[in-house]
Amino acid sequence: MAPSGELFCSECEAETSHRLVARTKLHLGVKRKWRCEDCEHRVVTINNSVPTTTG
Repeated sequence: MAPSGELFCSECEAETSHRLVARTKLHLGVKRKWRCEDCEHRVVTINNSVPTTTG
């Protein structure tokens, strides 16, 4: 089972449950790709910073 967390989804316009689909270690820190469980919208975080939406 993939890790999950609560993040803001810009498509649902609410805090929703997201599952972790990828994690990569970069020179900037750890990049994580999340997917909304309700609408499949993707969100990217680096070092747990403010999410960047990816469409």
